Amino acid sequence: QQVIAIGNALGQYDNSVTSGIVSGLGRPVQAGDETGTNVENLTDLLQTDAAINSGNSGGPLLNARGQVIGINTAVAADAQNIGFAIPIGSVKGIIDGLIKNNSVSRAIMGVQYLTITPEVKAEYNLPVNEGDYVYAAAGTAVKVGGPADQAGIREKDILLKVNGEQISAGKSIATLIGEYQPGDVVVVTLQRDGKTQDVRVKLGKY
Repeated sequence: QQVIAIGNALGQYDNSVTSGIVSGLGRPVQAGDETGTNVENLTDLLQTDAAINSGNSGGPLLNARGQVIGINTAVAADAQNIGFAIPIGSVKGIIDGLIKNNSVSRAIMGVQYLTITPEVKAEYNLPVNEGDYVYAAAGTAVKVGGPADQAGIREKDILLKVNGEQISAGKSIATLIGEYQPGDVVVVTLQRDGKTQDVRVKLGKY
């Protein structure tokens, strides 16, 4: 898909426009500033070869119809034309809350998870090909007293859907609940011990 990136390149060239294509979906990135501090792990990103320079973060990534499909956020510093954008669906809830309440907050469930890939499926002997596996290499996978805990979600559950929408590579649980606001109630379909069930989760606030 053809895309257009708009931003304030290098912090001095306002409304700079570049074009390219979507190079990949569902990319994980560990991003940080130029000093190497403030590092964070981002998931489900859109990869594009439209030039995204320093200063472009926060600018829109648009498709050929002029629809915003992502928010420019990172670039691979040791490569050429490898940029990343947060998919717009994952921030719809934040946008709605900003418009309605004039404040920024993000809906959370309070779980750690692994996106199920062929490698994850094989390593943990999972019975499904896609979804999110509630798991933490260290600590607890379900935040005590958090929304998921209160809904009865447990470690080693396999999360399959949010309000009927399938969780898959590029559409993790975090991305899908990003469409909602804190306080919203969503139905999460999960598999436990080979049985599928629905649980209602009242989303928390970050």
